[in-house]
Amino acid sequence: MTASRAGRRVAAGALTAVEVVDPVDLRFPSDGRIAPVSRLAAGFLDAIENGQPTAAGFAQGLRVQALLDTARRANNRGRWLDFGPKTSEKRL
Repeated sequence: MTASRAGRRVAAGALTAVEVVDPVDLRFPSDGRIAPVSRLAAGFLDAIENGQPTAAGFAQGLRVQALLDTARRANNRGRWLDFGPKTSEKRL
């Protein structure tokens, strides 16, 4: 089955390019967090489109999530918590 998008025929369910416009800098000049996240998302989408690996992989994402979970537990307990070594390091 095919569908028509912008005058082109593409297979149903096929991935198509999505234009990423970055007007965020101008729309939110007082919040410097939005534009960098927008750029990260654009880089991620570009990597997917070009079949390239992203800068950060699963292991890096897992470590960030573990750090965030530890920070949340530390906040809930009201004290500092130790965090283990990087995943590539061995505990002694």
